[in-house]
Amino acid sequence: MHEGGSTESQEASALADFDTGEVLDALSSGIIVLDEQLCAVYTNPRAESLLMMRLDEVRGRPLPGLLREGEALVVALREALDGKGAVCDCNLALASQREAPDRRVRVRTSLLPSQTARSYLLLQLECDVADERGS
Repeated sequence: MHEGGSTESQEASALADFDTGEVLDALSSGIIVLDEQLCAVYTNPRAESLLMMRLDEVRGRPLPGLLREGEALVVALREALDGKGAVCDCNLALASQREAPDRRVRVRTSLLPSQTARSYLLLQLECDVADERGS
C-alpha cells in the first residue's frame, strides 16, 4: 500500500538532523560571517586557523582589524549591503595578532539572503597552497 506524502516526511526527517553549523565547520575554506557593521559574528575552524585567532577573539571585531589592505573590500561590502554591489573577489593579506609571516588569502564575499530584518555577509577565505607550505 502506497502512503501519500511518505517522500515528503522522509525529506523532512532528513532535514531535521541537518545542522548548518556542522557543515560550515567541516568546510576546507575559511568562513567568516559579518553583520551590518562589518563585524565578525561567526568563524569556522578553518578561518580561525588562517586568522590565528579563535572565534571569541574575532567576534565583534571590525573587518579591517582582521585583514590588511581591506579598505577596498570594506567599500565593496558596504555597497553590497546597500544593494549597490554584488559579489566581490580579491586577494588580501591576513592581519594576525600573533607573530607570523604575512599570508595572502583569496577572499570571496556574498550577501546572505535576508531571513530577518538584519543582513549578513559571508566571506570565504582560501589560502594559496604555496602560502600554506611557506608558513
